[in-house]
Amino acid sequence: MTITYLYSSTDTAESTIEPGDLLAGLEAFLTVATFESNDPATSLSNLYAEVTWDDGSTSDTTGDDVWITYAAGVFTVHAKHAFDESGEYTVDVTVEGPSGLEIEAEN
Repeated sequence: MTITYLYSSTDTAESTIEPGDLLAGLEAFLTVATFESNDPATSLSNLYAEVTWDDGSTSDTTGDDVWITYAAGVFTVHAKHAFDESGEYTVDVTVEGPSGLEIEAEN
């Protein structure tokens, strides 16, 4: 995935889900994306993340189900979700921030 800023610099990011043991009907806490930003304006207070789950539901950072942390130069998008049935699922993650920062990832 590539992060592109309006002022033409780019950086790269990884998107990884670390599911552990997902059990149908039980809430799972997941790491759904990680990224780095070389834009000094990027901070936890001006990032927005939305997760679209394969079951058709969405969660975002305006609620309690998606949150972003920062440590050692890396932003990490976390989410919690419960799937009704066992199986393999695709998760789409979009992160928006300052200077035109937009990240899209599919897991």
